[in-house]
Amino acid sequence: MTSVMDMNHQKVLQDLEVCTVEVCFLNMLT
Repeated sequence: MTSVMDMNHQKVLQDLEVCTVEVCFLNMLT
């Protein structure tokens, strides 16, 4: 159970990282 939670948490963190990187990149372009 905890392992599944950890995996989900890691995936969320990775998604957040990708989102922030994309936002930063878009901000740099504009």
